[in-house]
Amino acid sequence: MNEKQKLIRQMIEMQKKFIAKQRQSGISSQEYYLPGEDDELSGYGNEYTEMAARLVDLAHREQGTSR
Repeated sequence: MNEKQKLIRQMIEMQKKFIAKQRQSGISSQEYYLPGEDDELSGYGNEYTEMAARLVDLAHREQGTSR
């Protein structure tokens, strides 16, 4: 499995966990943007954004383009 496929799988798993938590108890904007260190969403937004940017870079490299 290549890096792009691994990133996509990880991002989908992260989304599933996020959606499950949201459906179970709801998520306030504060919980999303400023979760406590012990919260399962701690680092979620930053990590997901970094993974998405890496995925875009890989796709551009694959196509021989740049952003």
